[in-house]
Amino acid sequence: FSIVKFFLIKMESIFKFDSDENIISYSQKKQDYVKISPTTGSANNLNKNGQILYEVNNQASFLFYPKSFLVCEFTITKEDGTALPSADNITLEHNFFLRLFSQLRIQVGTTTIEEIQNPGEADTLIKSVTTSDSFNKNEGELCGWIPEHNRRMKIYNTNNKFRLRWYLNPLLGFTDFNKIIWGLKVYLSLNRNIDNENIFYGTTAGKDAKINIENLTWWIPQITPSLEVESHVTKRLNSNKDIAFTILKRTMIYTTIEAQKYQWKIANISNSPRYLIFGFKLDNSAFDKDNNRFISYDGTKEIKSLRVALNQTYYPIDKMEFSAINNLMDHPYNDYCEMCKIFGVEPQLDYLTYKNDYSIFCFDLSSQQEDLKKNGIDITLIIEKSNNFNLKAYCLLLEDSKYYIKTHEGSMVRIE
Repeated sequence: FSIVKFFLIKMESIFKFDSDENIISYSQKKQDYVKISPTTGSANNLNKNGQILYEVNNQASFLFYPKSFLVCEFTITKEDGTALPSADNITLEHNFFLRLFSQLRIQVGTTTIEEIQNPGEADTLIKSVTTSDSFNKNEGELCGWIPEHNRRMKIYNTNNKFRLRWYLNPLLGFTDFNKIIWGLKVYLSLNRNIDNENIFYGTTAGKDAKINIENLTWWIPQITPSLEVESHVTKRLNSNKDIAFTILKRTMIYTTIEAQKYQWKIANISNSPRYLIFGFKLDNSAFDKDNNRFISYDGTKEIKSLRVALNQTYYPIDKMEFSAINNLMDHPYNDYCEMCKIFGVEPQLDYLTYKNDYSIFCFDLSSQQEDLKKNGIDITLIIEKSNNFNLKAYCLLLEDSKYYIKTHEGSMVRIE
């Protein structure tokens, strides 16, 4: 069973819409990219607050969204457009790119699949459990995933012109649909947000720095298959049989917690929640602080315990108690490692980095009572802190969400 044969079968699977279909022979004739620019009106919002919209209305090509990405060409300059002196020690925050935006939305036809608030925080949470240390050391630089401050300084403080690519996977659950899409209108929108204190890291000279986006395009793989495969897909779509698929829909919820003991009513949903990923920050944005850290303590300010409730069912049964100050973080760190294993990666955060810089709290909710969602599921976080202080809380919810692609006369016509 050669590597070449494995690759061909994997490629074939993107054209296979039903579990009972036989694997068909496949000879890829060509793979290229459709490059989508922002719509005419929204292109003016690359460097000011406003919506940037992409519209894909390709009726002739097999498009593969799981491997699509945004390509951003940008410069870092002073506010007046002149070059920043290297002595200013200005660099960009870790995983800064999505923090340029306040909202991200993917829509197929008239159906909104996902709308993610604070996409920068959400992207950091999901990548922390779905990407490995090799991603951190290699591909990370291509998309701005650079946790180490010194490495960021070497990259961003020695030039002023850059090109970055950010993949829609794993942030968007839509990309869990690992198949081609043919003929459906797809829209991607991002709300640009100008906020230097959450983007730059260095001295207070960051107040004089700015990012200028020169070009931002969406690249989507366009696959030209063999005639045999194209005939097979057309025949399947002519059957007018719905294509059912389930994704892990991502939803970002956030709040500010002030009380020492607090019950955060996160959401009420009718789907089955699978995973919750939490990150917490102190309310202290400043250019000289690393504002992308998710922490459990800072000096005398500490989170002491966490527990999630789905209606009256608790995860874990006994609350998760820990103390970073006393180096007692084994329980949350172990749960973080277990979540990484669920997504098939080795944890990229070692124990000390997890404890001191990126405390990501993970809850696996997959084991549920059969009648749990009968009348909807209330999701609540029960949190206890060492004292009263403002704590920014971010929750990334991954829930089962089922969709159907409607087919008619050899085409995909809409998604429901």
